[in-house]
Amino acid sequence: MLKHVTIEDIFDEGRLDLVEHWDLEAHTAFVCKVVKNKALYEELTSKQMQNFVNYWGVVPNELMAELYRWLGLAKTLHNIETWHRSEIQQDKLPGKFKGKGTYPVKNCIVDAHNSDPNMNERWEGAAERIKNEIQKETP
Repeated sequence: MLKHVTIEDIFDEGRLDLVEHWDLEAHTAFVCKVVKNKALYEELTSKQMQNFVNYWGVVPNELMAELYRWLGLAKTLHNIETWHRSEIQQDKLPGKFKGKGTYPVKNCIVDAHNSDPNMNERWEGAAERIKNEIQKETP
């Protein structure tokens, strides 16, 4: 499932090809890894932020709100401000996600919400799964 993909694979190297075929469960496990390792609590470099933003181009919609919530909870103002100004580089995305040009990452949550009338419930379900995973592994 996770094929031992590290935070560095995504944040530092931008290896989105490693997650191209992941399902919701695999993405949830990766988001849990990001949260548990407090990867968003440190100021990200511009390259790390761009790779994180590009990850939004492949992450399932129901996890977008959770990623955004944890970005805010980290209270790293630089990351929050940079995220809001960032755009997904669609030509850097793997396979079926590949596109042309750029897309403002901040629009992803709105688009996801507008495209699915049940998105709030799906977001709540994702939040609950992440909370349960984190609690399960915390002594």
